[in-house]
Amino acid sequence: MSMKKMTLVSITTLTMIGVGLATTGSAFADDKKRKGKGKRGMNIERIDTDKSGSISPEEFAAVGLGKMIAADKDGDGVLTTEEIAAAMEAERKRRREEAMMKRLDVNGDGSVTVAELKDRMDKQFAVLDLNSDGSLSEEEIRKMRGKRKGFRR
Repeated sequence: MSMKKMTLVSITTLTMIGVGLATTGSAFADDKKRKGKGKRGMNIERIDTDKSGSISPEEFAAVGLGKMIAADKDGDGVLTTEEIAAAMEAERKRRREEAMMKRLDVNGDGSVTVAELKDRMDKQFAVLDLNSDGSLSEEEIRKMRGKRKGFRR
């Protein structure tokens, strides 16, 4: 194996381990925030996807390194930068979708209805309508934009 190839494999392996540990760590860190869920606050229910009451090696692997192993789409036992990038992007997309669903699915039934969206919009409108006159003035919109600028990158 050439030096260049060995370096690439080493970097890929270290990246995989780092991402895997970060993913595993964040999964368990999230669980620690939920007090009273299993031993030391670990949310076993979230990891126990088959609801058997225990965590299988497959379920445990799915939390961290298993995701990176699954990223080896061509099955050659080597993760390319493209495979790692694709896995990371898929995980980001999954998290964004999950966060959006959590934010919009008010009643937690797994779907977002037009009524839930309308209710959310009505509440946002009420917050923005500073003088409660039922309409947004230029001044109220300016204030809204000013507040939002602080959140932009």
